[in-house]
Amino acid sequence: MISITIVLCTLIFGIGLALWAFGGLVSLVAALSEKRWAWAAGIAFSSLVLAVPFAMTRRQSEPWLFRMVVGGCVIAALGIVLLLVGLQVTGGFLPVPASQG
Repeated sequence: MISITIVLCTLIFGIGLALWAFGGLVSLVAALSEKRWAWAAGIAFSSLVLAVPFAMTRRQSEPWLFRMVVGGCVIAALGIVLLLVGLQVTGGFLPVPASQG
């Protein structure tokens, strides 16, 4: 049961991270096409962390970008939280070995 939980949480995190990364790259291209050099450099050098505030500034004109970047960030955070809660409840990744007595 614990391995299924780990796999599902990892899958949720992976989907969120993929959405965030792809949205970040689209944000980079959008910043470059609008000649916003500071935003483009920030997104490129911050490992896509600045893609979230850039998408928030473009929320009205490009709502799909906002949903992709912020949604991916939220889904990735949800996957991490679920994994940590699952590990706290079960006590760790691996079962405790039986004592040899």
